[in-house]
Amino acid sequence: RASAAAAQPDPRSVARELDRVTAVVRCASPPPELLQGRPHPVLIVVERLWPTFEAVAARLRASHLVVEKLCRCYKHAMRSCRKHFEPLLQRMTAHLVTSLEEGVVAAAASSQ
Repeated sequence: RASAAAAQPDPRSVARELDRVTAVVRCASPPPELLQGRPHPVLIVVERLWPTFEAVAARLRASHLVVEKLCRCYKHAMRSCRKHFEPLLQRMTAHLVTSLEEGVVAAAASSQ
């Protein structure tokens, strides 16, 4: 029993961690002259955390709290990066649509 509980992360703990990532993303908006053709730092962070975001969405898809926090993180990443986020936009949209669809199915199954 203990190993089963350890295998499933606590949605509130994951939500707090996503809030922390969002706080960093919100504050990282360097002026364009500092970028000088380099990738936006938030874009780098999101790309490196992408596998984690996908795993979180897959494992906790029935948690509305976690999905909302993930969406909030993406929203602030887009606001920080603006046009620099464009390369990830299609991938993020597909990820969110899939996660939300699976979350609705998982939530419906768990309520029965």
